[in-house]
Amino acid sequence: MKYTVTDNAGLTSNQATISIDYNPLATLSGTIYDDNNAGTPDGTTLSGVTVTLYNNGTSVSTTTDASGNYSFSNIIPNYYYVSVSTPSGYNRVSSTDASPTDVNHLMYVGSSNITGVNFGLNKAPVAANDSLNNQTPGSAATVSNILSNDSDPNSGTLTKDSISLVAPSGATAITTDAQGDVTGFIVPNQGTWALNSSTGAVTFTPQSGFTADPTPIKYTITDNAGLTSNQATISITYTSVPDLTPVILLPINAMNTGDSRDFVVRLNEIRNVATSAQIAFSISVPVGYTLTFLRYRYQNERTAIE
Repeated sequence: MKYTVTDNAGLTSNQATISIDYNPLATLSGTIYDDNNAGTPDGTTLSGVTVTLYNNGTSVSTTTDASGNYSFSNIIPNYYYVSVSTPSGYNRVSSTDASPTDVNHLMYVGSSNITGVNFGLNKAPVAANDSLNNQTPGSAATVSNILSNDSDPNSGTLTKDSISLVAPSGATAITTDAQGDVTGFIVPNQGTWALNSSTGAVTFTPQSGFTADPTPIKYTITDNAGLTSNQATISITYTSVPDLTPVILLPINAMNTGDSRDFVVRLNEIRNVATSAQIAFSISVPVGYTLTFLRYRYQNERTAIE
């Protein structure tokens, strides 16, 4: 705009100009990635993620487009927080100065446009339970490659050297690898658990005299983005060992077709000490023979047990 000045003699000056310059308004933009390896954000982009710009109690939000991009325009120079609303199941994993690690990122916006304010998000891997059954009592048992049924929801790569056993309370002789993952321990009065980080196999070696099923243990897996899975269970069961194994021998040709014969098996208390558990019977019948259990109430009075 222009103006003039008139003096006391009534004379008017030339026209002068008044100019006001404003700093140009800036734009802030970036991209949200499904980042499988952390570090500089990269990978598949994520659409529909909410990003919010905060300043002095006010905020404005936008969502990423089909290409994972977001943008805020007409920003007055000032300090702003950029916040990403992490979608369900996702975690933030990016880590560089230009691409913030914190989901709330404070930065100054001046007169120049700012680009590349990128964020990396990722889902944790999923570990599934593993089991091994009918093992020989007293022998070592190995569950092969416990990683084989685990998965990464982002199609990332899971590696065997990122498996970590979870040492239970009371475990001793705990061993770890260079990454700090637990690779083995002893469960007192049961035996030793050991992870082979090259094959993903886990072996339980019972201590001398232990023939029962060991208490199941747990493990986790960490992906390349640094996210740790849920805890999955490793279970090993052994076949039961009979306390007594009586054998009834029948001479060859001692019976003809249609004949029957009674065999009596008696279990007596030793030193009048009664058993505290039920007794389980397992009987193998030769081919061509049948077996019927009889209950005696009185001498010579027999009733078949169905």
